[in-house]
Amino acid sequence: MFQHVANSAKSPYTLPSKYLRGKIVRIIPEKCKKCLTCIEVCPVRAISEKDGKVTIDKDECLGCGCCAASCPNAAIEYE
Repeated sequence: MFQHVANSAKSPYTLPSKYLRGKIVRIIPEKCKKCLTCIEVCPVRAISEKDGKVTIDKDECLGCGCCAASCPNAAIEYE
C-alpha cells in the first residue's frame, strides 16, 4: 500500500534533516487496538507486531510522526 523509504544508501528517498532522529514516539498499550495502520505507514519499517504486541524500534524511528498521525485510536504519542 505505502512505499517504505529510508535514509540509507539503498534508498533514493531521504527525509529532510529536521526529521532525522528528532522526536521519538511510543505506543500506549492500553489504547492500541492492533489495527496495524502504523506498520503500514511507517516510512522506515520501525514498527512491528509480534505475539500480539506492537513495538517501535527506537534505533530505526525517524520521529516523523506518520504513525501517530495515522493512528485511529490515538495510541501513539511523542515521548
